[in-house]
Amino acid sequence: MSQTCPSCGYQNPDGARFCTRCGASLKDMGAQQNTGYAPVPPQAQGYTPPPPPPTGIPQPTAYTQADIDGLRNLKNYGLLGLIGIVISFIVALFLFGLNFSVATGIGFNGQPPPNVGIVAVGAYLVVLVIGVVIAILAFIFLYRGFVSISRVDGSLRTPARLLLLIPVGLVIITVSFILILGSLIVAPIATPPMQSANTPTVLAVFGSILIFVSVILLLVGVIGGEILGLWKVGSRYGESLIQIGGILLILPLINIVAPILVYIGSNSALTRIVNKTNAVNTPQQPPAGTL
Repeated sequence: MSQTCPSCGYQNPDGARFCTRCGASLKDMGAQQNTGYAPVPPQAQGYTPPPPPPTGIPQPTAYTQADIDGLRNLKNYGLLGLIGIVISFIVALFLFGLNFSVATGIGFNGQPPPNVGIVAVGAYLVVLVIGVVIAILAFIFLYRGFVSISRVDGSLRTPARLLLLIPVGLVIITVSFILILGSLIVAPIATPPMQSANTPTVLAVFGSILIFVSVILLLVGVIGGEILGLWKVGSRYGESLIQIGGILLILPLINIVAPILVYIGSNSALTRIVNKTNAVNTPQQPPAGTL
């Protein structure tokens, strides 16, 4: 007499305690066969499985508000870079037209050509001031972006800290240039009774050492902070344009393309994350005409 496995239905030899196919226990088979009782599946007893959860309940997402805030700051960082490029292009065209006017003797609107030296110096000063303001604002946005994303991605903490070496290096290099300039001013007026003749040399040497230190700090800040940070941001959000833009920052002339790539990549990632977050957090309305 064979025993039918209650789990898989396999016919096992009489006396077997376990199913030879699936290993299910057969010790209660004798009692079931004698009484004729077989368990009734829950579906046959009127059991209905619970319905799936409503689709309108917000599901967890991999990104948070910190990601959105960080990408917005990086987008502003790239936008400021674009503004700087446009201003530099306009000034370059203006200076080109000024030099052309002086070379040909033809002034603007039929007027005599202006004094190119005074106008050029004024234009350079304006560009310098605007450039410094844009650079400061861009640094603030970049740092805030790294700090915001580092709240949910610890790999951005180190680049955010190394980024602070850039302003420190700029301050040191400014002091070094002041010392070197001071050595050039002091040298002609240094007299043995009033002042040591070695003072200009000491100032120049100390200024040169500070320049070397500032260059090292700037390199570490740019490579370990700005470039590495942008690479990690691009890796987190799957935006290769941000990574390429970060690499291009260290290449002369080509680095003017970097802000454009960072802006496009940040805007793309921000749009994708915002749309995904809104889709998850917005309840789906039932079709019209249904309760």
